[in-house]
Amino acid sequence: MTDPDEQIDREPESLKSMDKNPWYVLATIHGEQGKAFDEELHAQNRGVWNRWAGLMFWEGSERVAIAEALGVNPSELSPLSNDAKLTKLVESEFKRRIGPSAKIPEPKHGCDFGKTRFSTKLCMNQFIFPRSADFCLAKFESEAMLSGVLFEGDAFFGSATFAMSSKFDSVCFRKSGSFRGCHFLGECEFNAASFGGVAWFDSARFDKEARLTKIDFGNDVFFRKAMVKGNFRMCRSEFRSYSNFSETKFEREVDLSDAHFRHTTNFRGVEFVRSFPELSGTILHPNTIFTAEDAYWPPTKGSIAKTSRDSVAIIRHTISKQGSPEDEHYFFRREMGFRARIGGFWQRLPYALYQCLSDFGYSIRRPVISLSLLWFLFGALFFCFSVNSSPFQETDMQSLLVRLGAAFALSFANIFAFLGFHGRFAPDIFDGAGPVQVFLSAFQTVAGFILLFFLGLGLRTRFRLR
Repeated sequence: MTDPDEQIDREPESLKSMDKNPWYVLATIHGEQGKAFDEELHAQNRGVWNRWAGLMFWEGSERVAIAEALGVNPSELSPLSNDAKLTKLVESEFKRRIGPSAKIPEPKHGCDFGKTRFSTKLCMNQFIFPRSADFCLAKFESEAMLSGVLFEGDAFFGSATFAMSSKFDSVCFRKSGSFRGCHFLGECEFNAASFGGVAWFDSARFDKEARLTKIDFGNDVFFRKAMVKGNFRMCRSEFRSYSNFSETKFEREVDLSDAHFRHTTNFRGVEFVRSFPELSGTILHPNTIFTAEDAYWPPTKGSIAKTSRDSVAIIRHTISKQGSPEDEHYFFRREMGFRARIGGFWQRLPYALYQCLSDFGYSIRRPVISLSLLWFLFGALFFCFSVNSSPFQETDMQSLLVRLGAAFALSFANIFAFLGFHGRFAPDIFDGAGPVQVFLSAFQTVAGFILLFFLGLGLRTRFRLR
């Protein structure tokens, strides 16, 4: 059987016709599906296939357990060799459709559908694959219906192409399931599927919506370097082991709500183009990895504020447990950015000012520039008040310079009032100061204290002080 790790790099060769594939003939003994799904025809084909697979399960208890997992009658798994009439029918169909020397394949050798072109609808709902199944490099030109299938061995779909919709709902992969490099041009569904072994979706491409809800991943999950162009839904899924989504690109909505990641999950380098992932009710492992860089996250203005705020808060809370203050503060800033878009004007105003003046406690440059402007503007105001209160001669340049220096010194002293610089000024320089000057001084002191606080936050964050 082909190693799943080799599928992505393999060059597709000329595809084989499904009509001459012995396993396809076995799966369609009573006929192929037309445009409209024929439930009776499918039940007949499924019965033949499962009785062929039943050759692997001689014990009655084991056969009953398999039938329960499939949701079919246990009699459907009775060995094909027990029914001489049906066996004769299968043998005659093989000779008619493949050739006089065609023989029924043995289930112990697995199934090989690799490099096969399926030009019509493929329906294998509730089929059992007793050993490994190889669909590598296959091309499904019509619908692929594999809901409720039981793969007892490894299932390889590496680099397969699904031109239309594909359904793997309630599929049970007892061992590994590989979809590396697959191209899903239509919608695909894996709802309520289960993976007992490793699940591989590396470099897969999803052009339409992908629904992978309520999946039970019992082993590692690899979803690296995938391309998802449609909505991606993996809500209520259970990840029992390591998960790796690194370098995957999600171009539309991503729904991971109510999912449970029990082990380390790697989202390093994952790009969310349109929106933040929906994480309502999601349980993330404390060692979950995210990339704290703008290039991997959508702009704040283009996202749904409330949903994104809650998702970013969950990510920030997870990062906070890892002792990485720089990354934690990055997601804190994104969270505050969404809060600045929620509510009425007065609710948004404090967040908007916080962002403008200090980039939510991260910037050093913004508070320094604001402090400089505060010092200069109020120094100029105090100088004007000083000149108006006590006119001077045009030639009295010394008096002008003294008042100018005193005004800017007072502005500096107001900002750093806690250092007690006010006592150094001669009391007669600003004699007769009116209530406006007093109010402006008080206002400047309060504003200066706030900006100094923002500066302290920026220094603390930049140098990772805790």
